[in-house]
Amino acid sequence: MTQEDFWKIIDNAVGPADFNEAVNHEVLREALVGLKRPELLSFAGHMHGAIEGAFTTELWGAAYLINGGCTEEEFIYFRGWVIGQGSRVYLDAVKNPDTLADSVDPDADEHEDADILGLAFEVYSERKGNDEGFEFESQSKELSGDEWDFEDEAEMSARFPRLWEVMGYGGDDDGDDEREEDDEE
Repeated sequence: MTQEDFWKIIDNAVGPADFNEAVNHEVLREALVGLKRPELLSFAGHMHGAIEGAFTTELWGAAYLINGGCTEEEFIYFRGWVIGQGSRVYLDAVKNPDTLADSVDPDADEHEDADILGLAFEVYSERKGNDEGFEFESQSKELSGDEWDFEDEAEMSARFPRLWEVMGYGGDDDGDDEREEDDEE
């Protein structure tokens, strides 16, 4: 399976409409069930590669802004959400995380998808009855990009002007107060 094949499966599961978690996972699961063992393992390898490909300080900063904070574990799930948005959103976000302003729901509590990350493993384990043989070559990647303080509002608003505005931090209205109250709950 090529990377292009991987993204075709993801994109077909996402479809033309907005991300719908229940439908997405069901459609993706069905596609994975139809794969042969080597293709399923290859899909899992490409999923891992997509997770690692999005392991950047810039994207972590965007996740922090979008979700009102973001631990290392939450950043994995955030990258799952980005992958689940499809190839166009993913590729754009890796290049420029501010493009996520077109995909986020400012009213959502979080933008995470842990389930999408484990679907290939689940399908493999269900089919085989165990996880023996579910292995692929993994190359751990270091976080790329310059680090900065995600609590620095001036830095965050300068790096992510569109996200800053969409998430309700920008402007002189009461949106800032509402966002801060939401974060405290």
